Amino acid sequence: ASAGEEGVLVASGARTGGHVLFVQGNRAVFAYNRIGALTRLASSIDLPIGECCIAVLFTKTAEHAGELVLRIDGVDAGTCALTLLPFRQALFGMDIGADHGSSVCTDYVAPFRFGGRRHHVDYALGTDRDDLQRAARVEARNALVDQ
Repeated sequence: ASAGEEGVLVASGARTGGHVLFVQGNRAVFAYNRIGALTRLASSIDLPIGECCIAVLFTKTAEHAGELVLRIDGVDAGTCALTLLPFRQALFGMDIGADHGSSVCTDYVAPFRFGGRRHHVDYALGTDRDDLQRAARVEARNALVDQ
């Protein structure tokens, strides 16, 4: 990215709820809108000039809650707690490079197209159901014993 390039990288949802990752003021910003309750995490460091990797990681710490980490080129650049809804809140799909619905937060006016070059966007969902994985291992072990 060049200095001054701004815009939405990934958005899902709208003003009523969702999440967005965008660049503004040479910082990466992640916002999560939980039916109007906004959690906003901005990087503590400026983005470098040129290519960089921006990542947002969520680690579950309790039911419907966890910790967000914002990373720039593998370096932690901010953390905060996040409370989630117990259900999917957005009826809108995911947008890459702009926010084509109503903006997820008031920090920008949609579509707020990203002016830089995106090489790719990876979006990976992990599982938070370790209990189901443990139960499956126990069931498999019991099935072997029963043979």
